[in-house]
Amino acid sequence: MKFRHAAAFALAVVNGCAQVQSGSGWVLMLPPLSADGYADKSAPFAKWQTLGSYAGATDCNAAIARFQFAVNSQVGPISHAGGPMQTEAVQIMNAECFAADDPRLAGLAPSR
Repeated sequence: MKFRHAAAFALAVVNGCAQVQSGSGWVLMLPPLSADGYADKSAPFAKWQTLGSYAGATDCNAAIARFQFAVNSQVGPISHAGGPMQTEAVQIMNAECFAADDPRLAGLAPSR
């Protein structure tokens, strides 16, 4: 499968499976990529993308596992984006969950 097809599949999986909930809980976030195509987990949270909100850490981490399984199934192991079509796959493979009340997230609006 070509990377552009895999990226489109990953986008469909991610956009179709995120369970958005209101209130406190946990937030699944995707890091931005550095200029060389690697996930930049040290970037300020204002640059991260919010993928979804979950009731608890278990739900959030289960969502990450599902998304990463989908990427691995379609793309295989990936840690570096060699082009724009691989960006989402690398971001998903480096997704993280944060408590919604984490002070580092204060004032951020959901990006999805």
